[in-house]
Amino acid sequence: MSLPEDSRDWQRAGRRMLLAGVLSLAALACACTVRPLYSTAPSNPVSPGMQAELASIAIKPVSTRYAQQVRNHLIFAFTGGGARTATRPYSRVLGVPTPPTRAPPPR
Repeated sequence: MSLPEDSRDWQRAGRRMLLAGVLSLAALACACTVRPLYSTAPSNPVSPGMQAELASIAIKPVSTRYAQQVRNHLIFAFTGGGARTATRPYSRVLGVPTPPTRAPPPR
């Protein structure tokens, strides 16, 4: 390989180097979130005491399907997927607005 003589060649080489650098940094950033599938490390970074406090919050039933999905996600996040406590001293009423509906595509 010879050195590029034209300024355009230098610009192309610089862009390729920049692209390679950005891609390698992106690959390194993605690698930070990977963990083993059968790891014994907890998937929830919340401390056990805080997890017990969150599990003691009762979330009142809702009427819409979208609000029910939000409620289910909250219950799962609060309990960590475990059983809920029988007595829950705190309760929360959700006020979830309905999401905007998309218009059908034109024909």
